[in-house]
Amino acid sequence: MGMDTPTPGRDWLEVHRILLGAPGEVVVVESLARLDEVPDEFTFIGFQLPFKGRDGSPIRAVGATE
Repeated sequence: MGMDTPTPGRDWLEVHRILLGAPGEVVVVESLARLDEVPDEFTFIGFQLPFKGRDGSPIRAVGATE
């Protein structure tokens, strides 16, 4: 789930637990920019930093069309 806000809700910890515990585990991508310019269909790639022992990372978000 991609969003242009820094967190998906006021009670961010509860929302993260719900999304990450859902069947299929929902990936949360926060603080994206220029979402109004994204086409209806595109490929999303998130290049994360190689942190060990963590469950999240800052990413370089890339959207590409074919």
